[in-house]
Formats: sequence, structure tokens, C-alpha cells
Amino acid sequence: MKNIGYYFAFLLTLLTLVGQAQEQVLISETGKNVRVSVKRSTGGNQKVSLKFTLEKVDDNMNPIEGEAEPVFLHKSGVQIKPKETIKTAAFDNEDYIEITNNKELTFTYTDKLTVDNVSFVFNLLEKPNIAKRFALSNPTSLEAMLSDFSAPEIKLENTPLVRGFRPVVEQPDFEIRGTATDKAGVEWVKVNGILAELTENRFYVSIKLNKGANIITVEAADKNMNTASETYEIMYNEPITEAVMSKMKYYALVIAAQTYTDDALNDLDFPISDSEGLVNLLNSTYTFEKENTIKLYNPTREQIINTFDSLSKIITKNDNLLVFYAGHGYWDKAKDLGYWLPTDAKKASTSNWIPNSTIKDLVSAINSNHTLLIADACFSGGIFKTRSAFAEAELAITKLYNLPSRKAMTSGTLEEVPDKSVFTRYLIKTLTETDKRFMAASELFSHMRPAILNNSPTIPQYGTIQNVGDEGGDFIFIKK
Repeated sequence: MKNIGYYFAFLLTLLTLVGQAQEQVLISETGKNVRVSVKRSTGGNQKVSLKFTLEKVDDNMNPIEGEAEPVFLHKSGVQIKPKETIKTAAFDNEDYIEITNNKELTFTYTDKLTVDNVSFVFNLLEKPNIAKRFALSNPTSLEAMLSDFSAPEIKLENTPLVRGFRPVVEQPDFEIRGTATDKAGVEWVKVNGILAELTENRFYVSIKLNKGANIITVEAADKNMNTASETYEIMYNEPITEAVMSKMKYYALVIAAQTYTDDALNDLDFPISDSEGLVNLLNSTYTFEKENTIKLYNPTREQIINTFDSLSKIITKNDNLLVFYAGHGYWDKAKDLGYWLPTDAKKASTSNWIPNSTIKDLVSAINSNHTLLIADACFSGGIFKTRSAFAEAELAITKLYNLPSRKAMTSGTLEEVPDKSVFTRYLIKTLTETDKRFMAASELFSHMRPAILNNSPTIPQYGTIQNVGDEGGDFIFIKK
């Protein structure tokens, strides 16, 4: 090999296959040979790094034990071509940088980077005498050509997978299709480590989902080994089966406040008859057995609270509870608080009224899988801390069932409702006429809401009872 004095003469060009580092062996007059290689990698936030590897070798290129001597960079001898591609550089705040084994230099490139290649040319000097090194006038160089900063673009097709959302499916076999595009060409696509079939820029793979939550990671690499990845979540729930249904019980607490002891409160004409119609339907058509159906007609405040307390002792996490209330309601604008009025309520005193906060506490104390509260009363919309007119009606039944829920359906917002209830009539009508065996409460509401709006001045509401254990599921009505 030819000695070249105190400098390393080194010209290095990275090939388009970036994963394969380029290297060159340098010799000094002292006979201290060093093999220098450089490999680049890209990261987030528009970062690119050059990693240098230094290794001592003999004249036959065989590694020698011991640490290779460093080489040095001076920022005045560093050229970046074209200049406008780099926003900040690793040496911005230093006059020189010592390059040792595994040293990384990081650069930030600009948003406007569109060139195919960016050239970094470094003046490399071997001798540690910094003053002498800077005085030399003809340093030799290392040049790194960095090509293609861009990672592939991944797009999924015909899939429920959406970032930030966890869809639910009822089959374990799940197909993922999409496209991966890149100017340099796509080398491979993997889904959870499984190599996808790749035809031009289209990919396909089939995976098996585990029961419950699944993480799906889609990765793609281009010909230059730039990689991109997208992560999604999906839930696999086994379909509701007869075996599952046999373990669950449906309880109904039906409360009708019609005749009030205080003459200052008007009696109502229809809460009991409306409630009877609902009870008969639940017992005859749906999975609410008579022994699990409690009717409280013209109850006092104490009777309502005691009944909730009794249910909290017998209902388990496998069971579901429907609470129906028909009667007077009241909204206190000054306190921003709504109430149910049991039959022993007095207009002049709130001591026997049941505030919404108490109702929420009573619901929270019951360890059911699902609790659905249906209130056909004036100002009943106040049960919602936040109200949503529509919930998602077309989600998978199994998903909605497997996630605990605490939902409420009300006949109106913060307004009066008529004694002759359009709300309960269409509730019963929709449950009677549906041909579906399984109906989510959200779907029930979306079917009955238009009819109520067209035949009543009230605006029915459906949504989550806040802070009582809802996890995004829904109450499911099941026909016998």
C-alpha cells in the first residue's frame, strides 16, 4: 500500500442500498492503518445521521485488537451540497469534531428537500496535533452521498382500521390490503412481522387475531431501506352464543310515578299504563323474566332508593339492568340540577326529590355489565353531563355487549314533555316491530328518534351517563 503522509485520503460514496455501509482503508506514515466506514440512517423530525465506524487493521485488512486512532473534522472544511437542504448541522457550535468509533453526526434537513442526493464532504485528518492540522493547506476528503430521505407511504384499503380508533370484529381471520408507494420502489411490506404479498405497489396479508385487543403494525421499506410504519388497534370478540346468553340475566326496574300526595303537584294519567305496556313486552318477547322484573308504581323516595340498594346486592357483572322511569321531573336552572319527583315529593321542599347526582350514584353502585336508564319525564335530559343526540348505531353487537356500558335514553332535553307519551309509545312500537334478535340501545334510539321528532315537540336524547363506569359498550336487547 502507498503511504500518503499525515492525511487520510479517503473518498467514500454510499450506494443506493443504504443498509450496506461503504468503507475504505486509510494508511498513515506511522503504519497505523484504520478502516473507516460510514452508514447513514433517517429518523423522525426530519433528522439524518451519519455513523462512523473505525477499526484498526493490518496491511492485509485483518482486524487488529485495540482502538483505532481518531480522525478529526474542522467545520471550515465541511461542505454540504446543496447547502439549502440542511437546516442545522452537528458541528454548528463546535470548531472541530473528533471522530471516534461509533461516532454519530446528526443533521436536520429542510421541508423543501426534493433533491435525489445530498453530498457531505469532510476534510479528515489523522494527526491529533490540532494546530498543525489546521495549518495544512491541502487536506483530502471523505464524501458521503446520501440518497432518498423519504420513507414509503402506506395506505390501507377496505378496512375498519383507523389510527386512533379501535374497531371490533367477530371473526379471527383478518385480511389487510393496501398500497405502499415510494419513488425509489418498495422492497417489502410486513404486517406484525409477516411478509405481505407484494405486487407492484399493492400488498395483501391475512393474519389471525387473538381474542380481545390486538395491535397491528404495518411496516414498509423502500429500495434504499427507508422504513415507515403505522400502528393500529383492533378488537376481536367472539360472537354472542347461546352459551354466553345462558349465563346472563336481564333485570328490569320499572318506576311509574302517577298519583302525588301533594295537591300542589298535578297527578299524571298515563305513567302506569305506559309502564305496563313495556313490562308486558319485555316479559313476553325479550329475555326479561318476570321474577327479575320489579314494578314500582307510585313509589316513595325511600322505596326507590331501597330497591336500587337491593339490586346492587344481587346483580353481578354478567347481568344487565334496565331502569325505566315515568313521572314528574324538574330542572333547577339556578343550581343546574335535575330531579326525579317520587309520589311523596312536595312542591315546597326538595327533601323527597331525587337529584340526578343521586341517580348516578345509584347506577354506579350496581355492578352490572350493562345498565340502561330510560326516563320519560320532564327535563330528563339533565341526567347527561354531556349529551349526544346520536350514538354509533351500526357497531358490532358483540363489541357493544363485551364493553361495559352505562347509558341513558330520555324523552327530552331540559324541557317539559306531555303526559300522553309519544316517547314510550314509539319505544314499545320499535321493540315490537323489529325483526332483529339483537338490538343495541343506540340502534333502538336511532330508529325511534325520527318518529318522535315528527310527532312531538320534544327532542329525545341518548348518551353516556358520565363517570359511572361506562367503557364504550351498549345495552343489547335480545329476543327470546
